[in-house]
Amino acid sequence: MVKDPFGRKIEYIRISVIDHCNFMCKYCTTGTHGFEKVPKEEILSFEDIARIAEAGKHLGIKKIRLTGGEPLVRHPLPKLVSMIRDVGIENISITTNGYYLSIYANELKEAGLKSANVSIDAVDPETFKHITGVDAVHLVLKGIDSALDAGLKVKLNTVVMKDITIKELPALLELARTRNVPLRFIELMPKIDADTWNNMFFRISDLKEYIEKNISPLTPIHAELGKGPSTYYKLEDGTIIGFIAFFSMNYCRRCNRIRIDSRGNIYPCLFAPIKIPGLHRIRAGLEETIEFLKEGIQAKPEHGDPGAKWSVEMRNIGG
Repeated sequence: MVKDPFGRKIEYIRISVIDHCNFMCKYCTTGTHGFEKVPKEEILSFEDIARIAEAGKHLGIKKIRLTGGEPLVRHPLPKLVSMIRDVGIENISITTNGYYLSIYANELKEAGLKSANVSIDAVDPETFKHITGVDAVHLVLKGIDSALDAGLKVKLNTVVMKDITIKELPALLELARTRNVPLRFIELMPKIDADTWNNMFFRISDLKEYIEKNISPLTPIHAELGKGPSTYYKLEDGTIIGFIAFFSMNYCRRCNRIRIDSRGNIYPCLFAPIKIPGLHRIRAGLEETIEFLKEGIQAKPEHGDPGAKWSVEMRNIGG
């Protein structure tokens, strides 16, 4: 297993398969411009992504997560999952908005997918539409149930927003409790314009305090529920919640990943202006791809700066 310059074991790659998304979430893009039309030849092919997975396998990578945009917008994603499985990666997961999940859940499971993180910031239909621009919470809920029925492990992701998350909290916790799935609260990333971010930002530490005072004591869970940065707690009723915080609870010392966008660029850290182009290197073959991944891992900084200003959007970098 390859370590970065600070001794962290890097065993996880997040790969964005597409920039496009069928939602226009307020915290992801301001909606002031459309999606850029990128020529097909400038986007990672399924063969390119499978080669990244194979190169990662050589370096001790244990997990590949497919992201977007919205990964299920790209067809046929089950084929890609099977290609990654066939090079020897067993832990394959996706992060999805859930819109198409009910259609593909069984195919994805059969192809080798292990788990799905489903984004859901509100259960109330009007609030959901206000956030995403799409009247589709019923489809997301159907997708969650279909994924569970297919035998996939499911986690729910909720981006914490001022004046929204507290109001939606009872319904979100009930959703997690009745489906017996973890609910993770994610601190809002400063990847939108400053005014919008300032108006929406709500600290995870404040949310945690609110839950402890008004809903339930939180008992820490030390068992590993994945290879991500979340710290997990159990409520009195058994519901498991997690917190992923970039400002309130720095987790850089535990970072175990690199990210690759749909154009083949490595981003060693979300909060450092480091971008390593690699599409041509990936297409040069397996050995060059291995060297490319090594370079990305060695470029990881000791810690990121959440206040760093650089232009990449979350829909491009894949979360």
